[in-house]
Amino acid sequence: MSFPERSRGDYTIDDWRSWEGRWELLDGIAYDMIPAPSTSHHAASVALVLALGAALGEARRKGGGGVPLLRGLIRRIGGSP
Repeated sequence: MSFPERSRGDYTIDDWRSWEGRWELLDGIAYDMIPAPSTSHHAASVALVLALGAALGEARRKGGGGVPLLRGLIRRIGGSP
């Protein structure tokens, strides 16, 4: 995962208005924002949420959770416990 690049300085709103691209200005610090996530990122996020929901439902039905829940989730998303 990458994070916005941070530029130190006492920038003003007038500076910000002159910049090209996606920037945020917070307390005088400029942040060059990363692009929006790709469709494959969204698909992976949805798969993870669905797998987590299924694992939580299964753990609730069995009356447990914790480590067995995490192992089941890892198996569902293609890893090895």
